[in-house]
Amino acid sequence: MSTTRTTVAVLGPGGVGGLVGALLARAGHRVVCLAGEQTVVVLRQDGLRVDSNRYGDFTAAVESDTSCASR
Repeated sequence: MSTTRTTVAVLGPGGVGGLVGALLARAGHRVVCLAGEQTVVVLRQDGLRVDSNRYGDFTAAVESDTSCASR
C-alpha cells in the first residue's frame, strides 16, 4: 500500500465524483471539489456526506472552489 498523498480535483461532485472524492479524502488525500457557488458553500460548511452500506456512513472534509485558477 502506498503512503504517497495525492491531490485530486473532482469536477462537479455528484454521486460518483462525490463518493470517490470522499473516499480519497477519508484515506488522507487532498481533494479539491470544483462546483457552483451554492455547492461550494455547502461543501465548505458540511463536507461530503456519504451514507453507504458498503463504505459506511461518514463525512469527509474537502476543499472546494468555483475554479482551479487560484490553485
